[in-house]
Amino acid sequence: MLPWRILLAVLGAWALLVAPIVIFFGPAFGGVTLVVGLIPAFGGHVLGQRRVAYLAAGALLAAIAALSLAPGPLTIWACTLALIGGAAWEAWRPGGRAFVLALYGWSALVLAPTMPTPLEALPFVAAGLLWGALATALFRFAGQAAQPPVEGQVAVSLALFLLAGIFVSAQITAWIDEKYGYWVVLLFILRALSPPHQSHRHAVSYALGAVLGSGCAMLLTWFHPAASVTLPLTLLMVVLGLRYLPHPAPWSTAAFTSAVLLINALGSDGILWRIEAVLLAVAIAMGLVSAIALGWRLVGRINPGLSPPGR
Repeated sequence: MLPWRILLAVLGAWALLVAPIVIFFGPAFGGVTLVVGLIPAFGGHVLGQRRVAYLAAGALLAAIAALSLAPGPLTIWACTLALIGGAAWEAWRPGGRAFVLALYGWSALVLAPTMPTPLEALPFVAAGLLWGALATALFRFAGQAAQPPVEGQVAVSLALFLLAGIFVSAQITAWIDEKYGYWVVLLFILRALSPPHQSHRHAVSYALGAVLGSGCAMLLTWFHPAASVTLPLTLLMVVLGLRYLPHPAPWSTAAFTSAVLLINALGSDGILWRIEAVLLAVAIAMGLVSAIALGWRLVGRINPGLSPPGR
């Protein structure tokens, strides 16, 4: 787990950037878009290698620029596929989750209705990425919680998990036609921070963490806090989630779930939808894990040389 001194340094560095941006541009416009850059910059460096984190940051900026020049679903899905491919490659070869976090930021920017246009968001995301990279270089904590490389089958499972899960989540979001339906997609992507083949082992922990996180967010938003309060809480939850990511206890999932649900606080009116979003994300993740595991077992029967991942 990451030492507390590093986490406090990160929060201080984030506050130095976020505070003036929120004051001049507002939390809903500048603050949230900064977080889109800060999360993959900080998390990508801590959970992997610096050069791959730079590559993921460049891919995120290129995707936003492409969407600015050619808006539409074709661009969105092309960039999403590219980021998924990068996530699978990174997990396989160098090890890390920078591309998964870049995919998380990309999905939030594309799906959240409160986000500015890609062209307006681009400088704020770039500032978040740059500041996060500078902070990790200054405090020298790149790779502090580096994820080890995985075998090729696990990388393929990760790509299938993300592709199918994002597609299913997006379809469900469009079907239920809820303003905050994108929560389902974001909560699902966070599950990819740990290899899919581990989900059976940690299924109970993951589900418990999601429930605890949603309960924490619901308790806080019952008091209708202002965005200037929920944004710092969101950053704190993200940092706590990264700290406890290697831990088998449900604290990491709980913190990340709270962060997703706090970023756009609805107050007590959104309680039922928060519960629905968490349950949908958990159901999709668990269903895909079972389907992928079954697929690998069938492949193993056809070709005995290919054993299921993680064995």
